[in-house]
Amino acid sequence: MKYFKRMKIFLTFITFFFFPIGNVFADEINLKSDMDHGLNLGVFGGGDPLWKKKLNTSIGDRITIEDYYFWSYDDTQWMSGGKLHLINDDSLGTSTRVVCSVDSKTGDDIVSIGKRMSVKVDGIIAKYNDSGGLRIDPCNITY
Repeated sequence: MKYFKRMKIFLTFITFFFFPIGNVFADEINLKSDMDHGLNLGVFGGGDPLWKKKLNTSIGDRITIEDYYFWSYDDTQWMSGGKLHLINDDSLGTSTRVVCSVDSKTGDDIVSIGKRMSVKVDGIIAKYNDSGGLRIDPCNITY
């Protein structure tokens, strides 16, 4: 019986060693501004298919945007204690949209400031598609 218990512990250790939890080989994407995202998508049509592929295959990876100017926000969830979704200027199309989802407390701070501003964004890529843009959730901001 002790042999099986030791073998189970050994196999569990080996499993976590060779197959760690989380994406340890993840890339980190760094952008100077949210406009870099729009330029990579081809503001005037087309877009770089390699950039779209990178975003689609980077779900769960960290992204940093040094200068993210949020134009508006979606407060639907925040009004009932949930997240506030900050949205950049997506007038060039929804594929260029970057949505940064912040926790309720950070949302309180943003709404109390009451103006549009540039912030630094650091978070995890939750999803990307042409119809909804890039969603960063969770998202931390520094201003």
